[in-house]
Amino acid sequence: MSPSRNSARRKLANRSRAVFAPPSIDRLVRLQHAVEQPVERGNRLWLLKAGRVTGGRNRHQFRARQFIAEIQERYIDTGADLPRFIFIHLPNDHTDSARPADGYPYRESYVADNDYALGRIMEFLSGTKWWKEMAVFVTEDDAQGGVDHIDAHRTILMAMGPWIKPGFVTHRNSSFPGLLKTIFRLLGMPALNLFDASATDLDDIFATEPNPAPYRLVPVDNRIFDPSKVRISTSGKPGVRMDAQ
Repeated sequence: MSPSRNSARRKLANRSRAVFAPPSIDRLVRLQHAVEQPVERGNRLWLLKAGRVTGGRNRHQFRARQFIAEIQERYIDTGADLPRFIFIHLPNDHTDSARPADGYPYRESYVADNDYALGRIMEFLSGTKWWKEMAVFVTEDDAQGGVDHIDAHRTILMAMGPWIKPGFVTHRNSSFPGLLKTIFRLLGMPALNLFDASATDLDDIFATEPNPAPYRLVPVDNRIFDPSKVRISTSGKPGVRMDAQ
């Protein structure tokens, strides 16, 4: 690690709030109310699960709206400090059968719902006072069934925030333990075990100077997905398979 990169990482770690937002992590939507579970009080680490919308198990616009409302209510309006770690569950990239009556005319509509909800969350977070201290990581829980052209084990990872290099593509051979190692280092936490201790972290994605420009939400193609037409499932199906477990 170069001195300048190490300095940038220390600057971010000293004030960082890491938001780790995988689109498909199991069991969050089983909670029909907002739950905040302390992980370690001494380091102000929390797991925030937003899912208070009863009946809307796979409608990401409701999840985004609820998340934004709760951050506004709990932290912005009260002046309380934001937790240093927030976990957000958006599973619709798993897709499901088309349900035109519920606002999902195609399988791709679920992906558009996922992307638009993430965009709403990013636009909101980048407008808060904590944005200058924030790093956001977006990934899948695994490679699923989409075989990559190089290796079937590969999956996507996006990093966002004022300290992330714009348009940068890392060529490091990293992994989920490497992502966890990166988050732990930002939060000043020790390794959990040998897997993340020996993993390659992602420190090369960080810039030496921040770019505080906010994110702006891009309109969704209403031919694929129209947020105003999304409704509670008329069939009673939970939708995304992981939410039914």
